[in-house]
Amino acid sequence: MNSIQHDWKDLGLLILVFGLLPIALDAYLAIIPVLETVFPEGTRGIQLGFSAFLSLFGIFQLFFGILSDRIGRRKVILTGLICYEVGSLLGLFSHSVLMLLLARAIQMVGCSMAVVSAIAAIKDIYQKKASIIYAYFMSCSAIFALVSFNLSSFLASHFDWRSVFLFFILFVGVVLIAFIIRFKETLLVKNKQKFWNTQRINLLKNPFFIVSSVLLVVGYVVLMSLVSITPHLVVKVFSIELKSVGLYLSVFPITVVMSSSFSAYLIKKRGEFFLGIIGVGLLFIGLLIMNYFNQLDILSLWGYFIPVSIIIISSIFLVNAGQGGGMRVCQESDAGFASSVLGCFRYGLGGVLCSIPVFLDAESTYVLLVLLSICCSLACFALWALYRFYYHRYLELS
Repeated sequence: MNSIQHDWKDLGLLILVFGLLPIALDAYLAIIPVLETVFPEGTRGIQLGFSAFLSLFGIFQLFFGILSDRIGRRKVILTGLICYEVGSLLGLFSHSVLMLLLARAIQMVGCSMAVVSAIAAIKDIYQKKASIIYAYFMSCSAIFALVSFNLSSFLASHFDWRSVFLFFILFVGVVLIAFIIRFKETLLVKNKQKFWNTQRINLLKNPFFIVSSVLLVVGYVVLMSLVSITPHLVVKVFSIELKSVGLYLSVFPITVVMSSSFSAYLIKKRGEFFLGIIGVGLLFIGLLIMNYFNQLDILSLWGYFIPVSIIIISSIFLVNAGQGGGMRVCQESDAGFASSVLGCFRYGLGGVLCSIPVFLDAESTYVLLVLLSICCSLACFALWALYRFYYHRYLELS
């Protein structure tokens, strides 16, 4: 265990760092219609500020996680918070789409640095119990997403879109000051080795790490595919008024909070492998129910949301099983490297795959069913291979 003592206040600071991503995404998502009115000539660029943020966020994690192994978590988190603050200030005074995209890019760099280092810090502090903390943090992220989306909508409608960036500035400023005053370094053994050392290569070849990466990507693709296509279906297929869309979309954060808390309990009692099995089973059940309703002449609103709720639960189980399992098998000195690789797969690869249903056909569940079926099959094969060839070795790690 780490000899530096950390209490609930440090855990609270790390929760706030985890909140940077849902705040940056959902608060911006809420003001996209306003920005398209203010900058009508840059509609595509404004949309790019959301989608590109997520993919680049994952890719840049690969560098910053390794950097945190070399110089420590605290320095990288503080640098990330400063970059996030600078990007928010630039966004506040943006007068063009190009300047707005630059602001988002700087925010993305800062967010990537802070979040990947916070994930590694959790591993430093809690060791084998880190999987449980990751699951609870997933619940907190959903709450941040729900609050930031509604708060951003309120600010944009009653004041101005710039008030959202002012919210970014105030929030990150408070977190930055608190980190400077309160947070101590969690990494005791710094890794000064080369990028491709034997220990890291062995980690990438580790079957538990490979399967965990697959489960993480599958869970994230499933969740974000539903998030991306559901608003289109609710408005265009189910003919729900735009002002009521938020009520139906609240199913997502509520389900995420409940399933994340329950997944933490399952990890504590039975481990990540068992959680992955339950996640795949629920995903298969949700697919069967969705396919049944899809075969009907008219797809009903609740005929869609019932299987979607089951699939959301399965996706959270898979994400928490993948994140926790991948971080479990890494050494403390390589926690930053492990979190960066998992983040790169999750947000980089997953961010691209989850856009497929909207890109091909945003008004049908057929493409969504195909993508989710492929994801379910891939997760089933990965779990079968792990159980067939390596499960007894996995039990030794638990």
